[in-house]
Amino acid sequence: MLAQLGFNRVFFTNPVTWVAIAFIAIAAGSTVNADRNLTRTCGDAAQVSFGPTALDEYYVQPLDNAHWGGNWTFEGRLRFYTQTKADFYQDIFPRADFANFMARDKELATYTAYTLGVNASYEFKIERFPWLSKSSLNLRYDHMTVNYDDFRDARFSFGSFGALPDDPFDPGKEPLYKLDADIYQFYISAFF
Repeated sequence: MLAQLGFNRVFFTNPVTWVAIAFIAIAAGSTVNADRNLTRTCGDAAQVSFGPTALDEYYVQPLDNAHWGGNWTFEGRLRFYTQTKADFYQDIFPRADFANFMARDKELATYTAYTLGVNASYEFKIERFPWLSKSSLNLRYDHMTVNYDDFRDARFSFGSFGALPDDPFDPGKEPLYKLDADIYQFYISAFF
């Protein structure tokens, strides 16, 4: 039955699939108050009218003082985003001034993006500064993958930084552009 719906064995062996299934299962519960005042909170899916589709799911797990010695909060996030190209977008134009509006901007192309992230926060109060209501230390990691469906990587035909590639591709024959990024953030917040 799943094969008739377009799912194959590779779909179920992909770890991103299992993370997505876990976040969807958590979202089905929306908000659950469990023992020891632990709270699970989840985001909602959003359909935007002009073409993009986004699914943002997150899981927040606060930990109490008695067991962990502080005000810790852990968060997991999954974001799925997809969009279709703008009407005036084209990867390659046949000539200059081909149309009134022309754009070869990858953010206007058709693409799908996945972001998987975790966050740890420690909330504290600085007694020396009574005008601060609270402060927090935050460490965040996100892995982001963006796959473009109709934006080609021109570095394979025109090179980069003035250096041509050894074996250049013909324009329009380059591989599709893909972005993989690991994003690390460390920040301190103070609330007045």
